Amino acid sequence: MPWRFGSMALQADGKIIVSGSSLSPDGQNSVHVIRLNTDGTLDTSFQDSNVKANTIIVQADGKIIICLLYTSRCV
Repeated sequence: MPWRFGSMALQADGKIIVSGSSLSPDGQNSVHVIRLNTDGTLDTSFQDSNVKANTIIVQADGKIIICLLYTSRCV
């Protein structure tokens, strides 16, 4: 399943937040925002969101800002 990279941000603790999309064998596009642990494994404590992020920002206080593609909305 091909993966298309969207955006990425590094947290102070070394974890990486990544957005992107993949195409399933039946042609369905699936979008995700995930977090990787410092060893590169998937952080299962981070809730995957089904959004295509245009920009991911980690603030100094640790809060994560995700700006959505196709909108001007940030969450």
